[in-house]
Amino acid sequence: MQVNDAKCCRKYNQTVLKRDESPTNSSEDESPTELRDETSPGGGVSAREGKDERNNDDYKVFSSPSPIESKQACGFQIMELDDDYVEYVPVAKRRAMEEQKILQRKGKVLEMEEEAWEKEKLAESKPSLLVQATQLKRDVPAVSATEQIILQEKEMMEHLSDKKTLMSVRELAKGITYTEPLLTGWKPPLRIRKMSRKQMDLIRKQWHIIVNGEDIPPPIKSFDDMKFEKPILDTLREKGIVQPTPIQVQGLPVILSGRDMIGIAFTGSGKTMVFVLPMIMIALQEEMMMPIGPGEGPIGLIVCPSRELARQTYEVVEQFVAPLVQAGYAPLRSLLCIGGVDMRELARQTYEVVEQFVAPLVQAGYAPLRSLLCIGGVDMRSQLDVVKRGVHIVVATPGRLKDLLAKKKMNLDACRYLTLDEADRLVDLGFEDDIREVFDHFKSQRQTLLFSATMPTKIQIFARSALVKPVTVNVGRAGAANLDVIQEVEYVKQEAKIVYLLECLQKTSPPVLIFCENKADVDDIHEYLLLKGVEAVAIHGGKDQEDREYAISSFKAGKKDVLVATDIASKGLDFPDIQHVINYDMPGEIENYVHRIGRTGRCGKTGIATTFINKNQSETTLLDLKHLLQEAKQRIPPVLAELKDPMEEAENIANASGVKGCAYCGGEKGFIGSIDQGTTSTRFIIYDHDARAVASHQVEFTQFYPEAGWVEHDPMEILESVKVCIAKALDKATADGHNVDGGLKAIGLTDQRETTIVWSKSTGLPLHKAIVWMDARTSSICRRLEKELSGGRSHFVESCGLPISTYFSAMKLLWLMENVDAVKDAIKKGDAIFGTIDTWLIWNMTGGVNGGLHVTDVTNASRTMLMNLKTLNWDEDTLKTLAIPAEILPKIVSNSEVIGEICKGWPIPGIKIAGCLGDQHAAMLGQACKKGEAKSTYGTGAFILLNTGEVPIKSGHGLLTTLSYKLGPQAKTNYALEGSIAIAGAAVQWLRDSLGIIKSASEIEDLAAMVESTGGVYFVPAFNGEFLLRVDGGATPNNLLMQIQADLMGTPVVRPVDIETTALGAAYAAGLAVGFWKEEDIFESGEKSKNSKVFRPAMEEATRKKKVESWCKAVERTFDLADLSL
Repeated sequence: MQVNDAKCCRKYNQTVLKRDESPTNSSEDESPTELRDETSPGGGVSAREGKDERNNDDYKVFSSPSPIESKQACGFQIMELDDDYVEYVPVAKRRAMEEQKILQRKGKVLEMEEEAWEKEKLAESKPSLLVQATQLKRDVPAVSATEQIILQEKEMMEHLSDKKTLMSVRELAKGITYTEPLLTGWKPPLRIRKMSRKQMDLIRKQWHIIVNGEDIPPPIKSFDDMKFEKPILDTLREKGIVQPTPIQVQGLPVILSGRDMIGIAFTGSGKTMVFVLPMIMIALQEEMMMPIGPGEGPIGLIVCPSRELARQTYEVVEQFVAPLVQAGYAPLRSLLCIGGVDMRELARQTYEVVEQFVAPLVQAGYAPLRSLLCIGGVDMRSQLDVVKRGVHIVVATPGRLKDLLAKKKMNLDACRYLTLDEADRLVDLGFEDDIREVFDHFKSQRQTLLFSATMPTKIQIFARSALVKPVTVNVGRAGAANLDVIQEVEYVKQEAKIVYLLECLQKTSPPVLIFCENKADVDDIHEYLLLKGVEAVAIHGGKDQEDREYAISSFKAGKKDVLVATDIASKGLDFPDIQHVINYDMPGEIENYVHRIGRTGRCGKTGIATTFINKNQSETTLLDLKHLLQEAKQRIPPVLAELKDPMEEAENIANASGVKGCAYCGGEKGFIGSIDQGTTSTRFIIYDHDARAVASHQVEFTQFYPEAGWVEHDPMEILESVKVCIAKALDKATADGHNVDGGLKAIGLTDQRETTIVWSKSTGLPLHKAIVWMDARTSSICRRLEKELSGGRSHFVESCGLPISTYFSAMKLLWLMENVDAVKDAIKKGDAIFGTIDTWLIWNMTGGVNGGLHVTDVTNASRTMLMNLKTLNWDEDTLKTLAIPAEILPKIVSNSEVIGEICKGWPIPGIKIAGCLGDQHAAMLGQACKKGEAKSTYGTGAFILLNTGEVPIKSGHGLLTTLSYKLGPQAKTNYALEGSIAIAGAAVQWLRDSLGIIKSASEIEDLAAMVESTGGVYFVPAFNGEFLLRVDGGATPNNLLMQIQADLMGTPVVRPVDIETTALGAAYAAGLAVGFWKEEDIFESGEKSKNSKVFRPAMEEATRKKKVESWCKAVERTFDLADLSL
């Protein structure tokens, strides 16, 4: 049979069958059911179910291969279309042509004009549809890559606009629309309702909350103010949840008010609680007003695309039901409705969350909320018992839910609360028809909630069209990756991946998650790891339920170190403290990548995600990955950096699609805090992503001089000064409209080096005041050691790079051990611990006597005279020589790594301490000094450091060998040469406080500029005992001082815009550790030096040399003055 019918061309791939004529369909499979057409030997037929809106009949649509690919199966042939196509000649015309041939052979040829023949041909024969289609394709003008993207986005929006997945057939057929949200009767406290719009917006800014919608309910910062029942509040406290997360601050009031909502929050943000708690409250309210009877319910429904998340949520619900019952509330019943083996892990977790909140309500005596775990592979009858008795809450995957509804085992007549968890996956990736069938069972308006970490803007636009005055709450930049995850992308050949996997496992301690695209790779990797002695388990859709549950439970319990899985484990599953996620292959969808890496870096902790890529990935997928890395400020590997991006004409795309910028971007970048604990004052500075100081506060503290040459500080006063500075700086930033409360990513710490403290680890109290770095009381100990040790003053230089001197902490520690009884006794009892200021602050900020971390960083440790410069560990020979017990010393860490989290009792609990450096080393990093570059800091003292690179260099001119910085546990160490002057800014302070010559330090420059010369008088600040040059510190605003420095050195002096680079360096270290900045942002950006002021030498060379010689003579004359005090 030959076909030339336009209708057949349009319908060649669809056959409609009544439901009673369709093949049997197994409801166990969550993905759209695949069937075979037994009457068509040529190929498969895929089916999707639905409702016929014209006659309300059930139907299935079977889609077959195209006719060109399967000619015999369709019963007709179609010629291939190409440039040599010959036009089809109608039958009548073919007969006329045959007659002409016969007449020609008989010599009776009819003479016909060529022009008449052409006219007749055009009149009698029109081009076929296939010819017209071919011609149209030829006439289509070529389009650019950008135009193609614009067209694709327009087509997608038109496609989404045509679908009404979130509306039932009945509502569409009858034109039913809902214009007002459902009323719940819930209201926030009066004082919160009376908040002004400005106050609400300020809270949202503080918590990094972006909202969109009409009449948005106010944000609430306390669970108590949300009016939850006491058993729920008690259970929250027992779980350690005392304060709402950003998505909960705004999301809970929105849902409790009865509003439809689109919730976007990164994984681990607590979004599951946002829809679980209001659902329990609504179910409890309905049960108390009119108890659910047999066969009735549910009141609330949660739909998820996978099984394990539903189970997990179910168990959480049960944990909250029990306390409600115990407290006398009506019991609540919930059902976990899951079937099949495909993509069901997500629903399990949602169910556990629900159960955690239902149990306390039941224990407290509230109406019981009934729950049930309903999973394929177990007895259905026991599951249906809950449904028969009446059910309040159902957590389900689409397939099993659809099956129960179709078999009339359950109905949605009373359901008024619907949540689609991972909504973008449900709506956009294959479950539209399943969800449509579920919606067909709703009989009235319901409150609809959509939640996900990856909600592309275009899906949001589509979803809003079906919701009633929806409120969008975004705290995670839709589709963006969590900034707490350090993303590492590595090019690995396909054949080398499984071997390289073992090396990647060494990056962190367990637990580790490994993701693969297919089941075969999961099994191969699992077997390989077991052979290599790795404690590993595996999970994928092909494994039976018992194996899957064992794998998840043993991995969660810490019995297994590695879980190998397909994407079944990436959709919302909550595995605590995952250190490392490895993507064995890059998923085809960027949303799957975001879900995968979201398993780590949860609850404010930093995680690592390693992804293998190679030539097997499409360019589109790699471009998506590149965009995501750029948005998260992560390192772009060369193989991705070289990709040509067709999105360069972003403005055209934005104008065409109505979406400004990437649909997956948005949100603020956050802030980094820096504690700068100096010799005379403490500061806390808050920096934004552009390294601009947005707020700061400074507090001076007391200087104690018990004897000549002695300088002490009160450690407790320093501790309090840090607390005050943090609190005041946060208040200033908030008052200026910065979103600091919710956006502070980490803090760094820099401190006065060498200052020594010994304290009791049992009481947390200092055993003596802190001995400051410039204190000279240890001079007698130094002279004694110089005489006793074979190397004299340079005895320890080979190991630590430092000579014996009163500067360094080891000498101060010896003095305390020899002269302070409390220190001696505490050391004998094992109760003493030693540290410099950084150690003292970190120990107290991370818990103090309640598990505070006893650590120091490599730069501060290098100034104790006890650390080996090459090994970066405490030098055993030095400790033995000086009789210093190793157990009192702190652990040494790098300058840039997450050390710990700030404990309760501080203004910023839970914030990471991620960077620590001594002040001069922090200034080097703040100045971005690379190898061969130097900086000089003019503060209380003056210090010049030259970065010498990765090899320590000995000086022949009296400079000290020390560290520049080490930016990470595995990073290379940069060394430096250092020259120091004990008194610089302190001399100005002496003129002000002791002599009273000036009232403020700023007067010095004007006074010095009043005279043309010093008349040969030199002031040498020998109260206790200096090199293009970058400068910083409190004295550098003095232009005259900077010009004198340039003149005397004969080299340009560069003063940055931000002269307080010590604090900036500590912020850089912390930002690098948490992925807030990259090293190229710091060392390769020209922005930092663009507005710097350069002081160039203006003095003649002969004059310069003469002045330097005179200065040196003046200094030499002070050498013996120190003995006069003896």
